[in-house]
Amino acid sequence: MHVARILSDMKPFAWMKTVIPTHIHHSYSASMSQRNEVFNLPIIHKNEAKYEDCLDIMDTMENCLQQVYREAHGNLEMLEKFKVVTGGDQLTKVRFDGAANLRLLSPTAAGRLDHLKPRICELWHLKQDFLEKCYKILYKADSQRQEGTLSHFKNILKKNNVTGKVKGKFQSHSDFLKLLTVCLVQEQAIELFGMVDRNDIPSVVPENISKMSKPLKENLMRQVALLILENYEYLSEVKDLPKNSQDKNEDELYNYCCNLCTWGLHLMQLDDMAKEGDITRIIPNLKLCLPFLYSHSNRSKYLEQAIDYICQTQYLLSPLNKIRVLEGSFINLKGGIGNNIEADLVQEHSVREQKVLIKGLGANKSENAISVVTAAASAVTRICNQFDETFSVSKVSTRHTSKTSQKDHEIVQEVLQRIHPFKFQSGRKCAGFSALKSNQCKQINLNCMLSDYEQLLERILQGHITIPEVDEDAVLSSDEEEIPELP
Repeated sequence: MHVARILSDMKPFAWMKTVIPTHIHHSYSASMSQRNEVFNLPIIHKNEAKYEDCLDIMDTMENCLQQVYREAHGNLEMLEKFKVVTGGDQLTKVRFDGAANLRLLSPTAAGRLDHLKPRICELWHLKQDFLEKCYKILYKADSQRQEGTLSHFKNILKKNNVTGKVKGKFQSHSDFLKLLTVCLVQEQAIELFGMVDRNDIPSVVPENISKMSKPLKENLMRQVALLILENYEYLSEVKDLPKNSQDKNEDELYNYCCNLCTWGLHLMQLDDMAKEGDITRIIPNLKLCLPFLYSHSNRSKYLEQAIDYICQTQYLLSPLNKIRVLEGSFINLKGGIGNNIEADLVQEHSVREQKVLIKGLGANKSENAISVVTAAASAVTRICNQFDETFSVSKVSTRHTSKTSQKDHEIVQEVLQRIHPFKFQSGRKCAGFSALKSNQCKQINLNCMLSDYEQLLERILQGHITIPEVDEDAVLSSDEEEIPELP
């Protein structure tokens, strides 16, 4: 579907727009299009990087839940029966698991923190790590002179906010990768179908396409998209090949561009899954993420969390809790189809709003003052947004931002038409990426991967906790971090 959407922006394939659905329907579309209400818990003056503070945080959450359930139901029977799904980024999830293990011998369910289960890793942080791995593999600052690479296009498009450090500038890196993916997939179609340029009508498109029925157009659209997917090895599986094997006659630039497209299309898939709130695609997409994350490192921290998420939802949780975890991964703040967003991204915006109010305290910062002012953060934000909307006040950006434009597309297309990255040329080099294959699955040794997966599964099922390494340089406060806007 994403390949068809990209091709529909080209004149010869514009007919696809008449058959491509605006939203991908799924069995939970009706429920996921309903508006959700978000209630923020009081701020807790603790540091989750310390286990003693994690225990205080979880005890506070336990007390809050007991109070809410008593007021709502008169007792804790519902809390004991259904518990509450708890999630966060990798650090939060691992610390909470470790803190709960310290209380395993407590005689009460509240003492053992059993009500805060299941604990899962949220999806936006996993997507952020996926994008970071992409740039670590495909972006090298010293490859600016090599045409066709991320660094080269970043230079000629003057994308100064693309630095390879995704955690600080997620949206800029995401938009840049998707821009190049769109142009590269269109170039693949031009090369595959023998088109002279973007406006040349290929032989695969009948002359009477405008008069064809909708079912015939849909069938032709699938055939065209499948030809591209099969020809450029998007559907490649993990092969049992020697790691880092390299054919001397390979086209390194061809491999690089094909590899970049696989990353970009999967990122588009993750974005669309979140917008549609399509919980039926979560598990398949996470499974597809595994070889990407593994190809960078077999000890990737979010690789373990992705496997943990899959294990819990597919095998360990009851059908009811499985649906609760999947549905709770997305939030719809406005209501309507296509307005969902990852739950942890909503929390990132909430933290940013609270920090704005804390800054406004000036020298009067105390724990009591911070608690009081942040309790009103969501209400203050709604009032300010309503005021801005009523009086048409435009948002003031605190940093330099630049959106992708039609001119950017034209510049990239001009370069691609000159270098023909998908016209296979045996022995063509791509400086700095000689060992790269056309698909990340080809980078992997199947036997090693299965062995590493078995070890990770054994650790997860036995409840072993991986201690996260906190990169102080990578930790940014939420008001400084560039994150996607809410719908």
